[in-house]
Amino acid sequence: MGIYKTLAGLGVLVSGLGVFGYKINQGILEDRFNSIVNSAREVPINGYEISSSPLYTEDLFNCTSLLLLSDEDNVVAQSHYPLSNEAAKNENVPNPPEYLNVMLDGLRGLGAESSELVAVIVAGTDEHADRLEELLRERNIPLVASYKDNFRQYPGNQLHIEEDRKHNDSMRKKAAVNPDNGDVVIFTGGLYRKLH
Repeated sequence: MGIYKTLAGLGVLVSGLGVFGYKINQGILEDRFNSIVNSAREVPINGYEISSSPLYTEDLFNCTSLLLLSDEDNVVAQSHYPLSNEAAKNENVPNPPEYLNVMLDGLRGLGAESSELVAVIVAGTDEHADRLEELLRERNIPLVASYKDNFRQYPGNQLHIEEDRKHNDSMRKKAAVNPDNGDVVIFTGGLYRKLH
């Protein structure tokens, strides 16, 4: 940090310093992400986990991950669900109010109070994220961060979704959370991002 202050104090303009800083930041975020993932339990597709240990999920193409954190109790809940559609209904996947309520009950069972919770959403579709945001507002749970990439919807045509998965790695989101410090780091489009 001292070199940056020195350079700024001297009024020196260094070409490429921004790119250098960006690469350092990405390296730090990648290390942070990997350290969470290395000790995390994986959240399954069409499921959720509640834990006092780190959690992680991947392949969030058109799915959404809701993360609920209690900084006071160092517990988290993370989901990985598609928006309820015909395919999801056939697999008996719960809709957002159902899985949100189950996650809240599980967190309360670990001692977390609803008033202590904050939420982060990593969304594949605006529709799913909007529905979760509405439910969080109704329950007075602050949404502190969100990421949406507006994954394209192809009703009833799974082939197009599979083609997107093969050819567009930017849609291949991963999300990891560490309850010890509240870090939420995602990987999408070849970039690491810290959301909380």
